[in-house]
Amino acid sequence: VFVHAGLLPGHVEQGLNFINAATCEWMRGHLAVPNFLLGRHAVVWTRAFSHIRRDRTDCATLTESLSALRQTNQAPFASRMIMGHTIQQPGGLNS
Repeated sequence: VFVHAGLLPGHVEQGLNFINAATCEWMRGHLAVPNFLLGRHAVVWTRAFSHIRRDRTDCATLTESLSALRQTNQAPFASRMIMGHTIQQPGGLNS
C-alpha cells in the first residue's frame, strides 16, 4: 500500500474510498478540510511508522492497519506500507 505518511487503523475504518473521495471534494473546494487530513495523526502527517529511532516506530499499529486493510477487502493482499517520505528531527528527510 503506497501512502504519503501512513494509514492508522482509524483511517482504515473510515474507508480508503471515502478518504479518497472526500479529499478530492475538499481539493475541488466543495467540502471543508476533512478531519483525517488534520493534526499529527492525519494520513499526511503521521510519523507512527517511520521514526528516526527504530525502537519508537509503532510496528504493532502498522501490523493492525495492514490486517484491517486485508480483513475489510480494501487491500486484500496488503503486506507492506510504503511511505512517500517523512521529515525527521534532527536531520531532514527519511525516505
